[in-house]
Amino acid sequence: MNRNEFTKIIDMLEAAYPARFEKMDYEKRLEFLRTWYRGLSDLKAEDLDQAVIRHIRDNRFFPTIAELREAAGKTVRKVSTRELFDRFANYYPEYDMGRRNEAFKRFVDKVRDMSPEERWNEVARIKSTVIAYVQACELDREELPMPLNEFLERIGV
Repeated sequence: MNRNEFTKIIDMLEAAYPARFEKMDYEKRLEFLRTWYRGLSDLKAEDLDQAVIRHIRDNRFFPTIAELREAAGKTVRKVSTRELFDRFANYYPEYDMGRRNEAFKRFVDKVRDMSPEERWNEVARIKSTVIAYVQACELDREELPMPLNEFLERIGV
């Protein structure tokens, strides 16, 4: 991350938590910025940006460097619904590939008649749940313990 990207991050934090910066004199602010830049400069700007946005949305208090580093390391790549189902398909044996198509049809049928806002919320809920599930299994280097159809049924699709 370069200094311009870092400045944008700090500007976002200052806009969200103005009290944190109000009483800083020039020297104190300069030392604060140096410390924070040293603590965060090795991160990718887009990962840190997403971590800050999530923190601002979910927390009333100013973050620590460690909290943002942890959150930036756990960013989830955006994927399309089709790509998500394709990733899930990798966990099926070759002879069982038809189940993926059944699961995708089930998903599409569920959201087809919803209003745009309801559809957006439901797609976001399902995607985030499936992504978390797949990533947890990948981190543990385990096979998914259940087929996609069964998983969708358990989360109410």
